[in-house]
Amino acid sequence: MMAWILLLKFYISLGDLMNQEKFSNTLPLSKKIKAIPGIFGIRLTNAHLYDVITSDENVEIRSYKSLNLASLQIKGNFEQARKEVLALLPMNSPVFYGPTESGWTLSYFNDSPIKDKRIKTSTRPACFNACMNYSGVNSQEKIKKYSIELMDWMEKNHIYDSIGTIQSAEYDGPLTLSFLRRNELMIEVNGI
Repeated sequence: MMAWILLLKFYISLGDLMNQEKFSNTLPLSKKIKAIPGIFGIRLTNAHLYDVITSDENVEIRSYKSLNLASLQIKGNFEQARKEVLALLPMNSPVFYGPTESGWTLSYFNDSPIKDKRIKTSTRPACFNACMNYSGVNSQEKIKKYSIELMDWMEKNHIYDSIGTIQSAEYDGPLTLSFLRRNELMIEVNGI
């Protein structure tokens, strides 16, 4: 037990030295302890509820099964929404970010009862998505940059029929080392 505490203290100190996201110090201790494997990019849950149809470097076309989602509306810019959601939601699955007129909709896979009245549940039907992977701390600038790259890839590969808007997904919590974080952009496309 002492080794875990020392490892946690070491990482918190390392995060401060590396100027990691400062809001990680506001997370409850129980979330920090559960996040220790995630510090090193180890994901202990099955967040992959899809089949890869085709893959090309960092872009994939995926077939997703029907999923239960929990969603939360957050007002403000991307960074504000991200800080609030990472403190509220469990990081046992990817968190999806979609833009709205006044902020962001944040969603995650859910099969558990919801206690927070602000969180709404829904079922997303089976679908196909074009997805692009990238690493590091997610930001609105990265979302813009990789959105352009994803749309260029789709045009180059003659995948024109996208549905809705591009969403961003983060697979790791705020304690994960920056270079090990997995992020994605995805957009629903008509059947392939």
